[in-house]
Amino acid sequence: MLSRTRTTILATLAVALGLTLAACGGGIGQEDVDALRSQLEVVEQRLDDVEGMLADARTEIDGNGAELVDEAHRELVDTRAMIADVLAELEPPPPPPEADPMAPAPDAPAF
Repeated sequence: MLSRTRTTILATLAVALGLTLAACGGGIGQEDVDALRSQLEVVEQRLDDVEGMLADARTEIDGNGAELVDEAHRELVDTRAMIADVLAELEPPPPPPEADPMAPAPDAPAF
């Protein structure tokens, strides 16, 4: 089960990364970025569900099984970090600072 879940998560992240790279190259519009962001939010919700299942399994399993659950939890944390990185890349750039209307133009001659 963990292998299939991990594969699904990694495949989703691979698609997200590909779309993010396309967005950086100007090949994707804001509508597509918004759709991608929405899909990543769904993945995050699914990760919340998986994290809950891992917490339940951790209380019921001991020995080697507990080590596997802990390893899966570490993978989950790493996956969340990857999603956060992708979402940060999808954020629009900050607007340029507004120019001071009283400041001289940069190409104005000095007196």
